[in-house]
Amino acid sequence: MKQISTSSSLAARQLLWCALLAEECARWGVQHVFICPGSRSAPLATAFAAHPALRCHVHFDERGAAFAALGVARSSLRPAAVITTSGTAVANLLPAVLEAYEDAVPLLLLTADRPPELRNCGANQTCQQNTLLVSHCRFFFDVPPHNSVCAPAVLLSTLDEALAKSLHPLAGPVQLNLQMREPLLAANMDPAYPLALPQLGKFFTAEELAPLRQWLRTKECYLPLAPAVSDAQQVLQHIRHFQPQLLLCGSLRSAPQQQAVLALSHALGVSCFADICSGLRGQSTNVFAAHAVLQSAPSKGNPTEKNKPPPPAQLRVLRVGGRFIHPQVEIWCAAQLTLQLTDGRRIHPTHAPRRILVASIETLLKELPPPSLEPSPSTATTTVPTAHLQTAAAAAVPQPHSTDAAKVAAVETYAPYGSALFLGNSLSVRLFDQHWRGRPDITAIAANRGVSGIDGNIATAVGCALGWQRPTIAVVGDQTALHDLNSLALLHLLNEQTTPFTLILLNNGGGRIFEQLGHTACTRHPEVFLGVQLKDFSAAARLWDLPYRRAHNVQELARLLKKPHHHRLLEVTF
Repeated sequence: MKQISTSSSLAARQLLWCALLAEECARWGVQHVFICPGSRSAPLATAFAAHPALRCHVHFDERGAAFAALGVARSSLRPAAVITTSGTAVANLLPAVLEAYEDAVPLLLLTADRPPELRNCGANQTCQQNTLLVSHCRFFFDVPPHNSVCAPAVLLSTLDEALAKSLHPLAGPVQLNLQMREPLLAANMDPAYPLALPQLGKFFTAEELAPLRQWLRTKECYLPLAPAVSDAQQVLQHIRHFQPQLLLCGSLRSAPQQQAVLALSHALGVSCFADICSGLRGQSTNVFAAHAVLQSAPSKGNPTEKNKPPPPAQLRVLRVGGRFIHPQVEIWCAAQLTLQLTDGRRIHPTHAPRRILVASIETLLKELPPPSLEPSPSTATTTVPTAHLQTAAAAAVPQPHSTDAAKVAAVETYAPYGSALFLGNSLSVRLFDQHWRGRPDITAIAANRGVSGIDGNIATAVGCALGWQRPTIAVVGDQTALHDLNSLALLHLLNEQTTPFTLILLNNGGGRIFEQLGHTACTRHPEVFLGVQLKDFSAAARLWDLPYRRAHNVQELARLLKKPHHHRLLEVTF
């Protein structure tokens, strides 16, 4: 190793060490980096902020920053990065990491830490953070300090491995825990991009830089790792051999996935029953709400339904996509003969017998374009056994006669053309799943349903809007908003965008989801379940200088939704 003795030289070497990470992230296509200010992470923050290809956002709250990065990654399908200092800052990443892990969202966590000599000795702001997140990361590496035996090539190849595993075979969070030694920064020094041998040669040996010479001459990743591609022909052969009679679709996250499901439904000649987070409702007359499968059985005590022919005992169901908002859909699916096409996630809470096929749904579209997906004679009439489900779905089309349905209908009617939706947990997303009929121009619909937490939903919505780059409407409840008030500060990140962002806050007095879930104790002990009841969020809007309006009825909500705007908070109190 080159002998470097002065403090400024050691700090400069550490800054360039971090610059290698920034450059490689940019080459991988990382666009958004969320930086939480801190001392130990100062070299990382400086190196990434100076890179011209990286869009850096600064937020004071690590939990909110992580959820915002989650939103960007969810909507753009690219890893987003979070940079934090050491100690409790790392612990605050955990809620977003849990969501990313369970819902397969790529997230790169760059956490600064103390070097080995400052661990387990009472040093300030130090804890066992190298074990905090590892159980919910697809990849973890405790990166030694820059002036240790860890060469630059090791740093780059480790980052490449982490980014590859954030995407394949199953997307999720990855963490590099970077040990930083003092001196942390040199005065008045920023890395110069693009990185070049003369700059690096001042602080790294020729032996250290030898593996990087080709990398420095190109714009390619140090170790580009290509994922395995599934054989679409073989996947289709399995599906056709199963002869499904119905396609049941959970959440989807991209247009190629949506196109593949629609093409597959057409090719098999079957109807598609889709969750709201699939974005498929309104895209075809052959797409129905997933919860409609629950309405096919005759109602008890209804004499008008006694003479109806009973539905088939079991249907052959092809189940694709992620989770369903309505948990009873999975229970219904468990009673059928099911073939599940999964990306590798285990989404099977009933544990009922079924066949599992691991493959990416978009592979079907990529390898076999829609013209090759034509109905075969053996499957052209498979919609007949599911006619009772289609009838039930048509009868279940909601009319805006109820207050909840009226709220959803107002958004569905007056949302700007081509809008995207983010739906908060827990009641908001359930209301929209129940009443949303769909619009052909609204296909991007997201929710944090990995662990279905009510924290970080505003931050995630802002991140989704950054990734979608289209008009975005986020709908959250009052309790969800209270859990994430800090993230109202993130709305300023959208000021550079010309597309509007509307945060609709459904204020129903707090915690009303428990009333719908049938908890009788909610009635006897409302103080335990309903939580803090904030009657007015206008003060929160003023704190962050956000335009604020309040709708007391559906007519006011419709009028406000139709009014041109940039970014705003609409509180709904009816």
